[in-house]
Amino acid sequence: MIYKEYGVISGLNLANMIDAVDQAILKGWQPLGGVAITFGKFAPSGEPSEIGKQGILYAQAVAKL
Repeated sequence: MIYKEYGVISGLNLANMIDAVDQAILKGWQPLGGVAITFGKFAPSGEPSEIGKQGILYAQAVAKL
């Protein structure tokens, strides 16, 4: 399978990440696989940070075929 575009949608809030994936689907993106979950310290932007707040980061791979 050849992808025209590949991306990852991620967020610290599961409901917001799901909304972003739903919006991406409306724009022609397709989810690939399941949701990845990681626990750690993150800045408000979702970037890993040693001084950030502990939390869970959710991520979903998406592609345009």
